[in-house]
Amino acid sequence: MVCGLLTFFAYGNVNAQSVFDDSDYYGLPWVKNVSRPNSIENGLDGRHLSIWASHGRVYNPAQGNWKWQRVNLFGTNEDLFSQTFVIPYIIPMLENAGAVVWTPRERDWQNIETVVDNDQTLPGYKEQGKWMKSSEPGFGMPADVIQEGDAPFIKGTARWSKVRRKKASSIAKYSPYLPMPGKYAVYVSYQTLQNSIPDAHYTVVHKGVKTHFTVNQTMGGSTWVYLGTFDFGCGDDNYVTVDNVSNMKGVVTTDAVRFGGGMGNVERGGSVSGLPRCLEGARYNAQWSGAPYNVYSSRQGTDDYADDINVRRAPFDRIVPSPLADSCQHHPKVPFHSNAECIFLADFLKNRPHIFVQMRKHHISCILRSVASLNRSRSSLYKTKPEPEHSIAQDILPQLLFLLIEDRNLPFNHADCFQLSQRLRHLGRVKSGFSRNLSDLRTSISNCVQDRDIK
Repeated sequence: MVCGLLTFFAYGNVNAQSVFDDSDYYGLPWVKNVSRPNSIENGLDGRHLSIWASHGRVYNPAQGNWKWQRVNLFGTNEDLFSQTFVIPYIIPMLENAGAVVWTPRERDWQNIETVVDNDQTLPGYKEQGKWMKSSEPGFGMPADVIQEGDAPFIKGTARWSKVRRKKASSIAKYSPYLPMPGKYAVYVSYQTLQNSIPDAHYTVVHKGVKTHFTVNQTMGGSTWVYLGTFDFGCGDDNYVTVDNVSNMKGVVTTDAVRFGGGMGNVERGGSVSGLPRCLEGARYNAQWSGAPYNVYSSRQGTDDYADDINVRRAPFDRIVPSPLADSCQHHPKVPFHSNAECIFLADFLKNRPHIFVQMRKHHISCILRSVASLNRSRSSLYKTKPEPEHSIAQDILPQLLFLLIEDRNLPFNHADCFQLSQRLRHLGRVKSGFSRNLSDLRTSISNCVQDRDIK
């Protein structure tokens, strides 16, 4: 029932190695769990992937409200449904195969969020040894919601310390206040400097259990870097440390540590979404994660929907360097769409014309989009251009017309609709893309119905 197009994972006849051509990376991984009981070799070891669950709640400047990007269908919508595959199944599968996975939408469903920062006066941050203030700006916790254009990762300061090869001489400790026990994602932030090290040592202590990580600080500075999701209590045996032990020469930097996904905190049009950040579009998480304004708001605040589409891949290219010195366009990126309102709907209804009669007028555009999605998917899967008689578009077009006519109380019956659909069937061909003909289809249907032209 779900058509998730996972690029190179979707089809068995695709050569996986060809997907990674020109994208091999031979340095230390961005993040590595050194406490895991097994070591991973081959598979996806050393691969850095970007995967996103499609869509999410966005603000509509034209209407002045927050809305889902896809229609409600069977008790859910694509903004919500795709996450139920990506977060609990696909991302862990890729990580267990050795990949480092980055996602532009918030991955933690925990709606509680606690940030511990070196700039805060709260007792949650403590230093041991010699730490210096960085000359570059760092994360600064906003006092309230984030406004359009705000950049939290230049509002504060960060710290650095020279590294040592053996015993740590400098340790920074982040102890969160968590109002209730539960599972919380842990994100760290730091700065990428000219002499940053690729093996910064972090320790996550959760209910007294220690999990050790190395983080490659030569990439991914000034953003939230995901370590993992852990079961935390509310006592003193829950914290994160970073120290200055390294096998390399250079400095280790540290800034803020975030626990939990939290609620959306980006204000648009005088209001926030009121939902957990994980349910919002990638645009808002990108701003909270330090992306520049021209990255998360390419439309200058006039079209959040378009911004959300464009921002899903851009931050990954910015924070994870490409193996090609002059290009950052070769990281494998994996979009996941359930196409819940289009492909599944049309496939379910194609031989059930009576259900069309029961549907409301506001679903007409959804059905029209289903025609385009089905033809695009058929062409993509089989690398062919289906003829009209084999196109599902032709199966549902008579029912679509019947629905349209009935909603407008026009004196046409089902047979009339079929005759009309025959005159429009050439629009079902997949040539340069059926979606480009979709506006023609809308216009033709509207004109034919209005003129009662069924001869």
